[in-house]
Amino acid sequence: MKLLALIILISISAYASDNDITHRPTSFSYLDAKAVFVDFDEAIYDITFDIARKKSEVVARIKLNVPEAGYPVFDLIQEPTLVTVDGIEVKALDVSTPSNETKIRVINKKLSVGSYDLEIRVPLNNLIEYTPTGVKSAFWVTDLEDRYYLERYIPVNLEYDRVKMTFNLNYLGLKTKQHIFANGQVSWLSETKAKIEFPEYFTVNSLYFHTTPVGSVKLIETTFKSVNGRDIPVAVYMADASNATSILNGLKDYAQRTMVELEGDYGPFPHASLTIYNASLAHMGLGGMEYAGATVTNENALEHEMFHSYFARGVAPANGNAGWIDEALASWRDGGYRRLSTLSGSSSMAAHAPYTRKTDTAAYGFGAQFMSFLDHKFASKGGLKPFMNKLLEKKIFEPIFTEDFIAEMELFYGEKVREVFNKYVYKKPEWDKLKSEKHDRHRKLSHAELQAIL
Repeated sequence: MKLLALIILISISAYASDNDITHRPTSFSYLDAKAVFVDFDEAIYDITFDIARKKSEVVARIKLNVPEAGYPVFDLIQEPTLVTVDGIEVKALDVSTPSNETKIRVINKKLSVGSYDLEIRVPLNNLIEYTPTGVKSAFWVTDLEDRYYLERYIPVNLEYDRVKMTFNLNYLGLKTKQHIFANGQVSWLSETKAKIEFPEYFTVNSLYFHTTPVGSVKLIETTFKSVNGRDIPVAVYMADASNATSILNGLKDYAQRTMVELEGDYGPFPHASLTIYNASLAHMGLGGMEYAGATVTNENALEHEMFHSYFARGVAPANGNAGWIDEALASWRDGGYRRLSTLSGSSSMAAHAPYTRKTDTAAYGFGAQFMSFLDHKFASKGGLKPFMNKLLEKKIFEPIFTEDFIAEMELFYGEKVREVFNKYVYKKPEWDKLKSEKHDRHRKLSHAELQAIL
């Protein structure tokens, strides 16, 4: 799908890299120095699907900017077969963060400040299925589990970092044509080789990639007219079935109505295209997951996931302690933008250990109520929606901390809100329903469930 330029919404400058560096997690003591979080300037992934041998491999070539001397950090769950820095072989060990909230990979070579070429080879074993004629593969993610972003498949940085990513795909032994569904610019170079160029403002949770043999899914392609005059390419697809066309047309119409609503509230759709994979299975209660202008979803979760193209994959969380913001806003919208004059309880949605990478599920219930409370607090100034629009204008495609959210709110309303946040999102949870809360928009999916929708 062709990637369109979004000149009005996107301004890429040196500031982008500066923001990524300032939003790095704090380095921590490691061996005789520190484990240092870094900035990826560019990442090129050569992905080879060897269909006959039923084996696949990723070779990642990364331009690495080390802003602080020490042992560089990246992440990858699968054990790499080779790691080199400027052509010198090194190791990249799985290391726990100081409070054991997550694991990361730390290169066992101390580097000084500067730029380096990092190359990593790793088998691609996760969410892949070989067919007699092709291959099914997807890089699906969730923010409800630790280490469940792209590090499940390829070497990446953490979510504070925006990176220009390129996929070079090579389908060895391909006997039929393949679909490539992605939120980047797809170019077929031959019948078996393709290239996907993703925008340079994408983070580890922005990217959408799914490839499957032609004939395995039913696809509808169309365009939606944006309020700014753009024709937005739209792809809606699902596993082929006798009633697939009817289901997809209904989902397409629902998506168009939702886009009219969202653009009316928050302005032009902030992504170049819209991709919707209807992956619902009646016995699964799948829910959905958002990407930048894309979603794996069912009809029940579609509005929620499309809202996330503004908040989550527009204005994005820079760490796990900021992940509650977009879920709270989305759930507040799901509930009809209600206002609350009082709020009982508190939460620790923004107060987990510093290297936390998953979103606190209290965001769906208590977080939505907190947004309702804030909307009432600022009712005389139009409520939260004017602030949300300003935040999109200033911070589009910029990962933020909860602290950034607070600072922007204080600046916009001319009023201190720190104590309100201290009370409701920085305390231990006292709201009885926090840990047992059910939500049908997102839920944790097992590997088997994800494999079933390939």
